[in-house]
Amino acid sequence: MPKFAPLAAAGLAALAFAAAASAETVLRYTEPSVNRGERAAAMNWFAAEVAKRTNGALKINFFWGGSLMDARSSLKGVGDRAAEMGSIVGSYTAREMLPYNVGDLPVGSSDVWVGLRAMYELATTSPDLKKAFDAANVVYLGNFTTTEIQLICKNKVLSKVEDFKGVKIRSAGFYGQVMESLGASVLRFSGTEANRALDAGTITCNHNYLYGMRILRDYEVAKDIIKLDWGQHLAWAVIVNKEVFNKLPADQRKALREAGSAMVDKVAELMISANDNALAAMKAGIGGHKVTVHEFPEAEKAKLLKAGEKFIAEWKAKTDAAGYSADRILAQYRALTEKYEAERKAKNYPWKR
Repeated sequence: MPKFAPLAAAGLAALAFAAAASAETVLRYTEPSVNRGERAAAMNWFAAEVAKRTNGALKINFFWGGSLMDARSSLKGVGDRAAEMGSIVGSYTAREMLPYNVGDLPVGSSDVWVGLRAMYELATTSPDLKKAFDAANVVYLGNFTTTEIQLICKNKVLSKVEDFKGVKIRSAGFYGQVMESLGASVLRFSGTEANRALDAGTITCNHNYLYGMRILRDYEVAKDIIKLDWGQHLAWAVIVNKEVFNKLPADQRKALREAGSAMVDKVAELMISANDNALAAMKAGIGGHKVTVHEFPEAEKAKLLKAGEKFIAEWKAKTDAAGYSADRILAQYRALTEKYEAERKAKNYPWKR
């Protein structure tokens, strides 16, 4: 059963979503994380854009920190209208969101903006992804990203895929499975626990992101960053209840969609800046703690991608069995990645044009 907070269980839907006759409609948004950091800034920017584009007629009220429901319950909760909107993580709904979980496969671009734009276009044009969102009674509006996967290690430098063998690494998702297949001993627990595990020597390396290393202070207990620049976790979306969305006036539906697309660029801008700033700060030294950055060789990165093919095959089999076309999804995703990579090279990022 979904772990809805008592407030939601008490039947708040009628209270929070204003009737059509009201001058103002307020959508409740369930968000498991706190109102802090770059992603939260992008979400607040999105809400401000929606209000601006509708002249204040449509507003979003965030319920931070899982106060309405936990992250694993968000898809069903929004589909059942325990909240009108929310953030969903594809790995928490692996069966329902099989097509969308293509974004977590170790195949996509490690460029944050390229990955986000490719996922946004895929989610808004693919018949397979639309079918999955329809089945959950939700509408996709926008995308988040973890940014590219890196490792931070304690007294260990990995410079080739063979170096993964026997190393204790905290990881997650398909990326953890790939490292496990290369001989790593993969442990799965939260990022906040990883810092203590690094300090205690329970793990040697932590799968993290540059901004995350700074926030969680991994640099205090581990000094070597292995810059893999490997894929991203992109199955992470903004959704709205389908019935609620369809009952909104056309101009408000348009505002939600346009603000969702614009938010993708804002997320990319903020996250790229956060990573750049975190890396510079950790290299310079924070509180006397300084890291050394080791670039993982391009030829070895190619081997990482090759090692991921087995898990792509497993995803394809499950996706096809669920009634979707995995080949069609993957082909479109790869084509969109190439499209936006070409645009980035030709025009740079939107905020730099």
